[in-house]
Amino acid sequence: MEPPPTTPNPLETAKAHATLGERTEPRNLFRNAVNSDPKDYRAWLWLAYTAETQEEKRAALYQALKLNPTAEKVRGEFKRMHTPAHLNNAAARGVFTCYHPSDDMFAIEMVERLKERQLPVWIDALEVAADADWRAEVKAALARCGMMLLVVSEAMIGGQETRAELDYFLSKGKIVLPILYKDCDPTPLTLMHSMIDFRKDYKSGLRLLFALLGITRQVGDR
Repeated sequence: MEPPPTTPNPLETAKAHATLGERTEPRNLFRNAVNSDPKDYRAWLWLAYTAETQEEKRAALYQALKLNPTAEKVRGEFKRMHTPAHLNNAAARGVFTCYHPSDDMFAIEMVERLKERQLPVWIDALEVAADADWRAEVKAALARCGMMLLVVSEAMIGGQETRAELDYFLSKGKIVLPILYKDCDPTPLTLMHSMIDFRKDYKSGLRLLFALLGITRQVGDR
C-alpha cells in the first residue's frame, strides 16, 4: 500500500519560489505568516527579502531584530537602509516631531532651526490650529511624514501618546532619528539608530542633526 501523498508546506514552497526570483505570491504568504505568528523570525526575514517597498523591508528587519538582537548580518542590513540618501528621501516626505508636552520648549526651538533651512518639519504646537481636531491632524501627519524626530526623555518614554506615535512609525518601517534631550535610559524604546546627543552641547547636537539631514549650516547658526 502506497503512503498518502504529503502536502507541501506553503512557506517552504514560498521560500523556494522566492529564491528563484518570484516575489508577489511568496510575499503575500510571508505577510500572512507574520500576521499569524509575529514571533516567526524566519518569516520576517523572508518578508524583508521579498518586500515590495523600502519601508516594508525596514519594518520586517526591525521586527526580526527585536526577536534576535544579536543577528549582526540583519543589523547591518538594517543600518544600510539608513544612508544619507535614505534619510534625505524620507525627510522630503515630511518630518514628524514626536515629543512630550513637558519638553515643548526644546522641541519647538529645534524645529524652528530646521524650518529656517526649509526642511518640511511638522510639530503640533506650530501646525495645529486651536479649533482643529488635534487627533485627526496628528494622525494625518503620522501617515504622511517619512521621518520622525523623537525627542527622548523620561516623560516621553512613559507617555502613552508618544509611545503610540513611535510604535506606529516603527511598525510602518519609517525612519526614526532619536534626539537625546535629557539624561534617561532609552533601552525600553528598542531603537536601532544611534542617539543624537543634545544634552551637553546644543550646538554640537544641532550640527550633527543638520549633517544627517543634508542641511548646510550658515554663518551665524546657533
